[in-house]
Order: sequence, then structure tokens, then C-alpha cells
Amino acid sequence: MPHSILDRPYEWKIVELRFVADDEAWLELRLAKNGVTRRLRFRGVLDLQLERGFPSAPGLVIDDVSDRQLEGIGVLVTDREAGNGGLHFWARDVVDADHLADE
Repeated sequence: MPHSILDRPYEWKIVELRFVADDEAWLELRLAKNGVTRRLRFRGVLDLQLERGFPSAPGLVIDDVSDRQLEGIGVLVTDREAGNGGLHFWARDVVDADHLADE
């Protein structure tokens, strides 16, 4: 089921990706649409894959998979139009990074 963090993520353009391989890896995406930007931080990132052509991700989706009872995984980020420059990964959770103190 779609995650509530961002409505219709496929309408947003990926303008920045930041990955930190710390004790718990995290990834931050900055997305833009119609002059508005959003920063989303995905914590506990696993199995990160970038497709050839990244950052074009016309089928970007952020799914809440917490009901699947996968240990430590609550979010799936993928591109439903595989092969067009998307990204794929699992994460423990996602938060609005615009409301976090800088780390």
C-alpha cells in the first residue's frame, strides 16, 4: 500500500540523493515538483540498487510494507517502470527530513 509520507511520488523529480553508511545506513532523497522541494530520510536502508539512467524514476513509489511482518523493514522504495533509471531499496522507516535537526 502507498506510504503516507508523500502523495504520488512518481510526480516528483529526484534532485539529490545522499547516502550515509553509518551504524545504521540511511539515505536522504530531495525531491522537487512545481517549485516545491521535500527531503525524505529513509533509515535502516538495505539492498540499495540504482538503475542505469538514474535519477530518472518515472514510476517511483514509496510503499508501506509494515504489514508484511518483515523484521526491521517497513518501507519499500522502487520504480514500477523498471529499467528507466529508478532506484530500489528497503528501509526500516521514512521521516520528513525537513523537520529533523541536521546530522
